Amino acid sequence: MAFCKYCGKKLEDGERCDCPKAAAAAGSRELPESTAAPEIIPDELPGEPEAPDIPEAPDVPEAPDIPAAPEENDIHEPDPPTADELKGAAESYPDGSPVASDDTDAGADGDTESISGKDDKNDKKKNKNSSGGYLKGGLLFAAAVIALILLIGVLFALLGGGYKTPVKKLVSGVNKCRSERIIEAFFPESRITEFQEQVEDDESSWKDVTAELDEYLSNTKDILEDEYFEGKMKVKAEVIDRDKVGKTTLRTIRKVFDEYEEEVSKAYKLKLQLTVTGKDGVEESGRVNVYSVKLKGSGWVLYADEKTTDKLGSILRSVVEETGSEISQAAVGYRDVLSVFGWSDAFDMLYIY
Repeated sequence: MAFCKYCGKKLEDGERCDCPKAAAAAGSRELPESTAAPEIIPDELPGEPEAPDIPEAPDVPEAPDIPAAPEENDIHEPDPPTADELKGAAESYPDGSPVASDDTDAGADGDTESISGKDDKNDKKKNKNSSGGYLKGGLLFAAAVIALILLIGVLFALLGGGYKTPVKKLVSGVNKCRSERIIEAFFPESRITEFQEQVEDDESSWKDVTAELDEYLSNTKDILEDEYFEGKMKVKAEVIDRDKVGKTTLRTIRKVFDEYEEEVSKAYKLKLQLTVTGKDGVEESGRVNVYSVKLKGSGWVLYADEKTTDKLGSILRSVVEETGSEISQAAVGYRDVLSVFGWSDAFDMLYIY
């Protein structure tokens, strides 16, 4: 059995295929009919050779997404510059560096000061401010300490320490020849005011009166140093005891100060160790009682009774005997100012009779 080689039709022995391709092939040959036997196509076509294995193509990486071109309406136009930005651009060089302003300090060669110079100045200013802060803090601390000391002093005075004040004024007045301190030690403020008004009525001044008294005290001190103590004289008074005043003595003290229209709130009896020293061990000393009186509105003043004056006269008797007449003579030229306070001489000022 045979088959058409063009269409594969099954043919009988000697049969020609009538398919177009077979017919065309037969008509196109101008050859004598071949006596050769027709090509025999076996029942089973030979198998086609297997195609060689073709290696798989490597994976091609996906192309990155390319953003679509923006539509015409989506195109963003930049905002126009503001007035401040235009001003900044005008004040800058093309490279963006700032242009020096008109008030920039110029150096000796006319060049303007650099930005780094400004930074240095700012740093110095900051350091100066820091130093000023430290100084200010130190001053505040010192002020706080001073305020604390003053507060302690006030509390000490309120608790009784003020009773020594007139004693200190008296000693300072004698040693430094300051009559106003002696006056403040013995007289209340209301009485001192009366003295000042009296001086003004006499067409004089308080300053002139106290200056004359200071001069007289200085002359008296010179006499004492020359005639008795043989050198520089110094007075010292130390409070060695303090007692409350009895009712009887307190009534007496109140009567005295009632004349000055002063109200007594309290009083202490002080025992003083009085010492007057000179050159080469010359010394007069002894103990004497005196009263320290607290007046409402006037502070503390001293009050000396007859016992006080008698004791002072006893301690300084030899001094008074040797220098008394000369000191009284020196007082003649100062009678007017001494009389304002009821004094006759320096011993009278100190309640030494």
